[in-house]
Amino acid sequence: MDLKTLRQDKNWSQEQLAEISGVSVRTIQRVEKGENPGTETLKAIAAAFDISVAELQKEPSLAEQFDEMRSQLDDISMIGNSFRATAKHGWKGLFAHIGVFIAIISWILFLVETYYPEKIKFVGVPAAIGLWFLWEHLSALLHHDRKNGQD
Repeated sequence: MDLKTLRQDKNWSQEQLAEISGVSVRTIQRVEKGENPGTETLKAIAAAFDISVAELQKEPSLAEQFDEMRSQLDDISMIGNSFRATAKHGWKGLFAHIGVFIAIISWILFLVETYYPEKIKFVGVPAAIGLWFLWEHLSALLHHDRKNGQD
């Protein structure tokens, strides 16, 4: 499990978790950044959350991570109507979508780097999907321009 998420779910600061668990704030910071803690540190932190060490060490599956990213993307953008919107709004719409694409990919990179720095290689998949959507937008726009004689 992600220590930062567990801590934030309890609305605890790093200082509060350190006090409750009996470890230093610096140790909490290191663990949240992905460093491997010692056995005693794990036991102390797990006791603070009233969970087992095994639960604390449990990593989310790749499917769970993918589902989380997909739900965040769905919250950020309604992609289903974007192809029609590109054709309807012309080049201005395309540039607006490029801006949204850059914002979404930046957000994904931020989330992956913050919560899963060891899994940064998986960012290629959402980036490829984003590039595909960008290509579809450009194709829809070019098709719309040809259809209306605006070559």
